[in-house]
Amino acid sequence: ARAAFYATAARRPMRKRRAISGLLQVAMIVGIVIIFAGILFAFAGDIFDAQTTAGSVSLQKILIQGAGADSYLSANVKNTGNSEVTALSVKIMLDTDSGTAGMQPFTQDLSPLPLAPGMTASVHALVVDSAGAAMAVTAGTEVAALIEAATAGGSRISEPVTVRAR
Repeated sequence: ARAAFYATAARRPMRKRRAISGLLQVAMIVGIVIIFAGILFAFAGDIFDAQTTAGSVSLQKILIQGAGADSYLSANVKNTGNSEVTALSVKIMLDTDSGTAGMQPFTQDLSPLPLAPGMTASVHALVVDSAGAAMAVTAGTEVAALIEAATAGGSRISEPVTVRAR
């Protein structure tokens, strides 16, 4: 019976065994690696976000507005990090003392401080020169401003912006 089986099997053409082609194998491996990298990035991204937002502030509003011969600076800054902000100021690049070499910008501290994560600090102040006299900023003038902050952990943050006087 065995001999008959082998004799008939020898006469029948061999069936090709189909397996996954080499190209399909490579495509599947690449797909698996891409999926794994995406999952790793999704989990690792949260870790990196937590580290980079330890000290972060976001400018909500800055405005230089004239009222007659006086100009006022208004600014709102939010602590968007996860660390307490211990110092927060806004500088507008107007030379408040033309008698001294270099730029002496108008600087104001925002309050309340310390600023807990998620909280907002603000300032509204008359723009004055180094002698305390009111300064007028012409409407339409673009003025460079700098938001500076320091966190309880010692990080320093600077955010430059441009504001157009109204």
